[in-house]
Amino acid sequence: MSGVILLSVLFCILIMLVILTYYLRNMTIQRMADEELDDNISPLSRINIVTTQTFVTTAIILTTIGMLVSLYVMLRGTVWEGHFMEWLNIIVRLMHITFGIAWIGASFYFVFLENALNRTKNVREELAGNLWAIHGGGFYYLEKYKVAPRTIPNTCIGLSMKPTLHGSQDFVCCSWCITLMQLPFLLTKIF
Repeated sequence: MSGVILLSVLFCILIMLVILTYYLRNMTIQRMADEELDDNISPLSRINIVTTQTFVTTAIILTTIGMLVSLYVMLRGTVWEGHFMEWLNIIVRLMHITFGIAWIGASFYFVFLENALNRTKNVREELAGNLWAIHGGGFYYLEKYKVAPRTIPNTCIGLSMKPTLHGSQDFVCCSWCITLMQLPFLLTKIF
């Protein structure tokens, strides 16, 4: 009975955290609109909102893991334990494959950008190169700086989540395969 209560509490916390992400996103959009209207507003509060979003995302992941652990504890020793472990195994492996494909795709994209840069014609001194591209009917103009520009705009986007998610999935997948899937067999051979 306590497992059901714990699972319900964690589910309510998860719902509240997901709702909080929408509020934080709206606050970020409002702050960006305020910064466009008034140049005197410090971007620090938007950075604080983004940091809060990162903590909320981490809390969502930890709450989900807590829900899975409590569900496993509830199902341990029943006929449903094997089904739960197999579905969890499939989900972890599919997430690992998905994040790996996203990481490799982003790597190919940046290798293409690097190789296709115009490094000679009409390139400003601070640039390593530039590139005109077309995709989906849209035209894109990209510039690569030799070093960081003097000022970085507040709307700068980093693409570091794909490698981070794939690396964390590597850890989860290896831990999953080594400990959870092999531990029962190792314990039965030892004892």
